[in-house]
Order: sequence, then C-alpha cells, then structure tokens
Amino acid sequence: MFKICYLKVNYEDKTIDPSVFTFGDSVYIFGKNNVGKTIMLQAIDYALGKSDFILENKDGLENIYSIEVKLVNEARTLLLCRSKNNDFGYKYSENDAEYLTVNADMYKQEITSFLLGKESKYFEEFKNYLREDLSFRAFTFINFLDEKGLGNLTNIFPRINSYYNQKRARKLMTFVFNYKNVSKLIELMKEQDELVQTLKTLNEQKATYNYLMGVIRKEFNELQIPFKSEDSLQVLQQAFDSFSKNFNREANKHLKGTNDLSVLLRISCALSEELKYQENLRQQTKFLDNRNIKSEKLLAAFRELIMLDENYSVYVNDIDNLIKKQQLSHDILSVKDFDKTIQEIKIKKADIDRQIAICQNGLNKKSYENIIKAIGRIEQAFANISSIPDLEEIINKDKRLTQIEEEIKKLRNEFDNTLKEKFDKTMLMFYKELTQIQFVADDLKQKKFKILFDPIKITICGERLKDNSEDISVAYMPGSMARETTWQIIAYLAMFKLFKEEFMDLPLMPVLFIDGLNQPYDEEKESYPNVYSFIRNKALEIGVQLFVVSTRDGKPIGINDQLHITGFNKTYKR
Repeated sequence: MFKICYLKVNYEDKTIDPSVFTFGDSVYIFGKNNVGKTIMLQAIDYALGKSDFILENKDGLENIYSIEVKLVNEARTLLLCRSKNNDFGYKYSENDAEYLTVNADMYKQEITSFLLGKESKYFEEFKNYLREDLSFRAFTFINFLDEKGLGNLTNIFPRINSYYNQKRARKLMTFVFNYKNVSKLIELMKEQDELVQTLKTLNEQKATYNYLMGVIRKEFNELQIPFKSEDSLQVLQQAFDSFSKNFNREANKHLKGTNDLSVLLRISCALSEELKYQENLRQQTKFLDNRNIKSEKLLAAFRELIMLDENYSVYVNDIDNLIKKQQLSHDILSVKDFDKTIQEIKIKKADIDRQIAICQNGLNKKSYENIIKAIGRIEQAFANISSIPDLEEIINKDKRLTQIEEEIKKLRNEFDNTLKEKFDKTMLMFYKELTQIQFVADDLKQKKFKILFDPIKITICGERLKDNSEDISVAYMPGSMARETTWQIIAYLAMFKLFKEEFMDLPLMPVLFIDGLNQPYDEEKESYPNVYSFIRNKALEIGVQLFVVSTRDGKPIGINDQLHITGFNKTYKR
C-alpha cells in the first residue's frame, strides 16, 4: 500500500532540531485553531510539488528552510526534499547522504514514476487525449477536500476552481467514464491534426497561386496582352511567350507609321535594347584598340630578343600569330561605324517617342522602364507558381475535417452509462452503510432514492420519485451542510474505488486529505463519530491513506490514532 510515512521540517536556524511528524495508514490531526493543522497539509502538498505556493510567504511557515517527506509504495521508497529556494531533491534511501537536485518537472516526473512503477497504457492514452505532457499533479484535485470547499456539490472537487483546471478535470472525467470511445477519439484527433496541417499547406498554396495569377492578369492588362478570365496557366504562359518573342526591333519593322500605342511602345523598347547592344560593341572595339597597342609594344620587345639570340624566334613567331588572330577580331568589329549606327538608332527612337507623346502626353518618359518592370513581374510570377493547387482535394479534405469534428463531438457526448450507473450504485451502497445516522435514514425512505454524479459538470444531486407519483423522478439538492458533505465525501471515496478497479495505471496518489471535517457536523454532533468511522474504514478497505483535520478531540469518540498538534512550527509566535 502507498503511504506518506513522515513529514520533516528543517529550520534555517540549525541549532533548532527538525520537527518530525510520523503518519500511519489513517491520520487524525487534532488541535485548537491556529496551531498549524492546515499548515501541515499545505507543507505536505508543497513537498509534493505544488506550483502556486511560496514557502516563505506563507503565514505559519516562517524560518523554515526545507520540507522533507518519505513515501513508500509496496517495497519501494522515495524521499523528497523541497527548500524555500525552490530546490528540488530526491533519493531512494535514507542511507544516501545527499539528495539528487533536479528541476521542478523532473521532480514531479520522478514521483509519477514512483506511483506507477511501470509504463502505463492508460496514462499514455490520457496524455495523447489531453494533448499535453502530464505528471501525477494533474490528478491531485481528487486528493484534497479543503475546508472552504466542504459541502459543495456543484463543484465536488474544490481544487478545480480555475477554468483551466476545470477543463482538465472534465477531460479526465470524459476519459474515465467514456473510455470505450477514447481509442477512437484519439485516432480521430490524430487524423484531425494531420488534416489541419495538410489543409494549411494546401490553402497557402492556393492563396499564393491566386495572388500570382492576379499579378499576371493585372500586368497583362497593363501591357494590353489579350486574355480571357477563364484562361488556364498554360494559355497565359503561351500568350506571354508570344508577346516576349514579338517584343524586338526586327519583328516590329513592318509596323512603322502605326498609331497603335502598344506597338509604338514595343518599338521604342526594342530600339532601347538595340542601343545597349551597339554601345556594348563600341566599347569592345575601344578595348581591342587599347589591347592591340599594348600587344604591338610587347611584340617589338620580343623581336629585340631575336636580335640577341636567334633561338627565341620560334617563341616570338607563336606570339606574333596569336596577336594577328586578335587583330583579325578587331578588324571585323572596326569595319562598322558604331557612332553612325548609334546616331541612326537614336534618331529613330526619338521619332517613335514623339509619336508616343502624341498618343499620350508624357507617357514616353517612363514607358520603357514601366514595361520592362511589368515583364519582370510577370516572369517572376510564372517562376513562383510551382504547382496548380488541387481544388478538389481541398474541398474533399475540408469535408472530411468537418465530418471528423462532428464525430469527435458525438463520441465525447456518448458516455458509457454502464460505468456511470456502476459509480452511482457505489455511492448509494456506501450511503446505506450510514443508516444509523438520522438524515441518511430519512433519505433512504424516499421512493427510488438515488445519488447521481454528472461527469461533465462534476456535480452531484439527489433523485427520488415525485410526491404522489409512481414514475416521475425529480432531482433535488439536500438541505443541510452535513448531508451535502457526506454525499461529497462518498463521491471522493467512490472515485478512488473506481480508479483502483478500472484505471489502476493512472498516477492518482491513493491519499485523501480532508480539512475541517467536524465543521459541517457541529449541529449533528451524534453523526460525526459515525461519519468519521465510515470514512476511515472505507479508505482502509479501498487502500487509501486518510488524513483528517479536526478541532474536535477524537478520543471521546474512540479515535486512538490521532496526532495532537499544539504547534506545527517551533519558531511561530502566535
């Protein structure tokens, strides 16, 4: 059986001996108000890795340096230590000199492994279902019934007061009470994730394709390239290729005298290209002229070498032949009068630009640059369209995703009524063991009385037949704090029994802490001994270590294993 064996409190002042509290299978913590009974439970929770708790900021825990606890689980032992500096340590034996220091996550995972003792199919499935990595801390809301939450049947687990914790607790209840559908749910959720990712990629491709096609059509309009809205990518590419091929000087010679603005712009652009080409040839000629002058000087120097030594003539002749070949290239280029040719092109371009200006005043200034840019944008757009999106595939995957979402919603709502009915029967069976209590006897006298648990809302209510009816059931809430608390504690015990029998491989720590148990029964003083005895015996029967905090002395009601607290913290001054 799992058990917390002791709690050890270490003080900052090393001259003060540590406080050590030992625990049995059932612990009844008794003492007056403000002596540290609740603080003891909080200290245990702190040592077990509670996140939202700062030791040095807690009233009653001043001057405490660290908290240690010893856990046993069958034949295994785990010792834990957490300091006020949030140093986390563990070791497997009291004979080990030092604690192994780890971070908070590793600390919690070590306790989780200690509780499980092996790999758990259920736990892995639950993590996949919840889509997050978990430790035993995800289940601790079942371990604690805090004083302020006693008798709360609309939220029987007071620790799940935040929205995030409520959401996680509901998913746990769904997992437990709807387990027959969990495997299918996990498969569907995995397919859902894959579809969402695939659709994201496909829709990005579709958006890129539509954008680039929009760019192409816009620039086609600017360049007056004819096209139809329904034209395919291939047809548009062919139209652009044809435009590009015709966009040169030679192809437009026969179009002289035209008043077509688009044709005039093409001719002007072609002439600009021709000017660049001719300028380039002229620059090459000048370069060759300079090189030939240098070559002649070099060759003259080499010829002087022949005069010194006739043996050099072979090498000088080879160099002479090479220079003559280069001279031939220069002669071919120099035949043409580039200045004259360039001047003729400039005159023709000026005439074309004048005609453009007549067609549209001022357009000639930037017409060439704008057209070149438009052509560049079209070329870039065609280059960036890597593939045409499969619209039918997108539609089919969208339909499948909608179908999966509907299936998931349906499966989540189809609870296994068999398990829920078993749980409700367990609660009623436990309740019937308290027939010596008057309010229990009164409840059981009602026709078809039941205590019902709602796994979705995590609430409890009663059910009975309506007065003067044999078939109409009505739900109701009990009217006394004692009755409400009893139903609530029965639900806790039934939950531990369910986990023990059906989901042993989930890391639910088999410990129940109840703070202020006596308070709801202050007006039902005769009920309290029976309620405590029932809780204690049932916890031992299920295999759950029980911690009960009370201001009522247990000895008068036959409790001999109580822990009398007069001061939890030796340094605390009240």
